[in-house]
Amino acid sequence: MSRYSRRTFLRGAGGASFALPLLSDVLRGSTARAAAPAFPKRLFVFFTPNGTIPAEFFGPADQSTFTLGQILAPLEPHKNDLLVLDNLDNKASIDASGDPHGVGFGCMLSGMKLLTGAAAMGMTSGGWSSGISVDQYVANTIGKSTKLASLELAGKNIAGSVFSRMSFSGPGQPVSPEADPQAAFDRIFASVMNDPASLRRRVLQTSILDEVSKQLDGLSATLSGADQMKVQAHAAYVRDIETRLQANAAGSCTTAPARPTVSGSKPVDFMPYDPNNAGHEVINAADDVDFPGIIKAHLDLVVGAFSCDITRVASLMAAPSRSDVVMTWAGVNMSHHEMSHQSDAQGMPGLIKVDNWYAQQLAYLISALKAVPEGAGTLIDNTLILWCNELGIGNIHSHVRVPFLLAGSAGGYLKTGRYVKFPVGTFHNNLLATVSQAMGVPLQNNSFGDPNYCTGPLPGLTA
Repeated sequence: MSRYSRRTFLRGAGGASFALPLLSDVLRGSTARAAAPAFPKRLFVFFTPNGTIPAEFFGPADQSTFTLGQILAPLEPHKNDLLVLDNLDNKASIDASGDPHGVGFGCMLSGMKLLTGAAAMGMTSGGWSSGISVDQYVANTIGKSTKLASLELAGKNIAGSVFSRMSFSGPGQPVSPEADPQAAFDRIFASVMNDPASLRRRVLQTSILDEVSKQLDGLSATLSGADQMKVQAHAAYVRDIETRLQANAAGSCTTAPARPTVSGSKPVDFMPYDPNNAGHEVINAADDVDFPGIIKAHLDLVVGAFSCDITRVASLMAAPSRSDVVMTWAGVNMSHHEMSHQSDAQGMPGLIKVDNWYAQQLAYLISALKAVPEGAGTLIDNTLILWCNELGIGNIHSHVRVPFLLAGSAGGYLKTGRYVKFPVGTFHNNLLATVSQAMGVPLQNNSFGDPNYCTGPLPGLTA
């Protein structure tokens, strides 16, 4: 390969830089085996509130059979892509004071206690998280080469409070999610489609890749055996990237969704400063009729943003912590939060319907990711989904045995298709450490969040 082409790679020719390790080995005559070409990893965090019904989320809790309960039943077609994780405790929340919903939510992705702040529901410690959340921690590394370092969305949102912010860029630095799918679409896709500078950059990258592809083909002809197969694999990957760049250079991202027809709920629908309803929604089923369409639109935007490589980290807060969404479309006529405080006999049937509906949305997302080809597989192969909650059981406000689920293998890093039962009292911070590690982002001191609540990544999950 010419010195010019190598300099081009070193200057950062977009996604082409993946070819350097292999080419360097071949050109130096190294006997080391080069890693197979890899597509970028993506992380998606999905939050749903108010705890769960453990028996129906974890199912029979049998590691040998891995049978899904009523809540996760919609995910049966994707069972081999799942990791259902049992016995994880949000210890930072257990040791904190404050409203249990807000504390659980604020500690959920950071694994850190809350800063001292305004009182929440008459309780102290209503401030923001004292540390960065795992999605932002990952985005700080893998989001450097994309248009958006991360994308935060909300199915229903309220004015900023500890009940409505789960992502933190640092201590006391909440990240506000976008609740309007139309506004989110404009932010994600408009500049990609219409920005002349971006268009020129894609054209330049395409021309560079075309030259690289030709030289890889020429190099392949001079080799034999395993080295030839390696070079041919890289050449095929380069041509795939080139094809996608050419499609984008034509003026649009071919996998971008249509602009949503639904918009988010209006701020007037909420009373965030009502002292009797501090930071929570007003219960009104009429306000929630567009909720299913908003959730679907946001999920479509995530798939489009991932497939166009506009971002590699995204999150969706389906509804704020302590949500009062009324899911009439799921056969429920009481607000989610009110129902979570009923006795088991009264509230359980409705709560199962609510969480089953949320599982249907996750199943829709996984199916959509599987519908987008990537290399020899699909987008789901290189994606990691984290489904999380701020509580274990809603009517007792517990932070033990909190429901967590992973979907996708993060590029083959995780061994999926399992229910995994950890020892009672396992720190959920260990899960956050696992997420960072699975995404290829180094940990500091093999820990994430408060080191008092982390002993390292969860064991036994890797492939």
